Amino acid sequence: MTEGGKACYNEHMEEKLSYRNTVRLFAGEKCFGPGVAQLLRHVQGGSFSALCGQGHEHGLLQTWTIVKSSERILCIQLLDTSVVGRSGGGAQLTEEAVLLLDAYTAFCADLHAAGDALFAQHFGYLEGRS
Repeated sequence: MTEGGKACYNEHMEEKLSYRNTVRLFAGEKCFGPGVAQLLRHVQGGSFSALCGQGHEHGLLQTWTIVKSSERILCIQLLDTSVVGRSGGGAQLTEEAVLLLDAYTAFCADLHAAGDALFAQHFGYLEGRS
């Protein structure tokens, strides 16, 4: 704020003011967040198996490490995997993974809705200024 209580604007205030929040779950250490959720959605949608067969070995190894870390910290199995022949296999979400993903998605949506209301309440006075 400048003297007299007026807000100070610069060239960046031509853009609409917004906020970002990212939900990450911790159990002593980070165990679940947008990356793992996106990965589980890929598995759920069937696109994870397609990635596995397209030479994405490095990404697959990193993905597997992330999933295993989440499983270890949460003490739940997220993926049921199968190996079928030389070309690999597939993966599907466990029931616990579906419950976790659904809860995470709903929590993020509720938090975003509450955040939008709080943002409007606290920063709404900045709307329409230039």
